[in-house]
Amino acid sequence: MLVDTDGSIWFRQSWLETAMRCNERGRLALVQPEFAAATSDAALIGTATHAAIAAVLTADCDPAQIGEHAHTEALKLCETEQVQWTKWTLPTQLAAHASRCAQAWVRTIQPFVTPGGKVEHDFKVPLFQQRGRTVGLAGTIDYASPDGTLWDWKTASKKYDQRGKQRTAIQPTVYATAALHGALDGEWPYRYPILFHFGVMVRGEATATTQVVDVMRTKAHESWLTDHLRTYVDLADAMGVKRPWPRNEDHYLCNSVWCPWWSMCKGARLAARDDEWKP
Repeated sequence: MLVDTDGSIWFRQSWLETAMRCNERGRLALVQPEFAAATSDAALIGTATHAAIAAVLTADCDPAQIGEHAHTEALKLCETEQVQWTKWTLPTQLAAHASRCAQAWVRTIQPFVTPGGKVEHDFKVPLFQQRGRTVGLAGTIDYASPDGTLWDWKTASKKYDQRGKQRTAIQPTVYATAALHGALDGEWPYRYPILFHFGVMVRGEATATTQVVDVMRTKAHESWLTDHLRTYVDLADAMGVKRPWPRNEDHYLCNSVWCPWWSMCKGARLAARDDEWKP
């Protein structure tokens, strides 16, 4: 959620995903983003893999060299980024995972990708007016295909559930809505229904496995998204960002490891051991 000097409000799917999981976490991401400055080791694997895939799609890397490209990128990120080590302990472990994921993408996902699309395409599109202010979407689409579909690359610890993604994933809705409203500069005539592909690489110690998980987005999904955006504008107007927003602890990220703001939220009242007690 970004506010321009003229009062325009722009929502990114990453912020929406955070805020819809916990409103207070979304607010804290706005007012104290420095607490989330570190990149988790799992996220770093994804970033390195994304960079290698983008290099192949822009013809800056031969597909046969994608593993080496991802490996090098991961080691470089380990040197330049502040890394939150949660699952691994060595940069070489992250580099090896990134390499395996990238190679798996070339083997079993790239054959389904129509070439000639837009890679890592930034967008900023207005959607509606609310109390005299423009409200819209901003972000970056991993791959906008000339066949009228959208792709996003994911590295994961386990397989994706298609039903769950179809029901609640906000990213396909945001990107499909943005595409329909001109995010691709009108180069391809996107129209509903829009097919969104998750190109998933599931990490493994010997090799990575893959999935292509498809979800569909329609005008009805756009309307539901618009309801959410209007609600967040109303919440920010009514509460401001200096007072706490409603909290939700009923999700797997609400703990001292995965929430950067734990110490000033639930952790200010309860210790981790209070959640872990069992008879």
